[in-house]
Amino acid sequence: MDPQSPLHPLFVHLPLALATLAPALFGALWLAIRLRWLPLRSWCLAIAAQAVLVGSAGLAMKSGEEDAERVERVVAEAAIDRHEEQAERFLGGGIAVLLLAFAPLLAGRLPRAGGIAAYATIAASVGVLALGWAVGSTGGKLVYRDGAAAAWTGGALNAQQPVDSTHREH
Repeated sequence: MDPQSPLHPLFVHLPLALATLAPALFGALWLAIRLRWLPLRSWCLAIAAQAVLVGSAGLAMKSGEEDAERVERVVAEAAIDRHEEQAERFLGGGIAVLLLAFAPLLAGRLPRAGGIAAYATIAASVGVLALGWAVGSTGGKLVYRDGAAAAWTGGALNAQQPVDSTHREH
């Protein structure tokens, strides 16, 4: 690993991918459980995926905090703070879904309560997907609009200067 490379980009993609897949995974598993194609314990697969989402989001935040000092040299601190706030919301939402996801298992033989808990988990996972979209959007703006990559490239990227998309080198 090149010590001059940022760590944050290595960790951010997994939690965002899992946030994208989580609603479908929770939904498909609950449907299969309701149709009795799978036992209730299969729900643990979605819980495990959500736990990986939370853990990887935590790693992404930690690496982002470490990279932020260097990025602050080329990007306004307010933009970095907006991204960090979105990341905190995403992680908090991910933790909330993880905790909520245990409710269908705890409801056990109470199908109505388990169903309500499962549907709440599915809906909450859609909310976490929206939070993931927001954190990814602010991160993308840091890199592509505000020039955060210049902290590692050594070049001074000018985010205000439009790119001439008609001229491309081959």
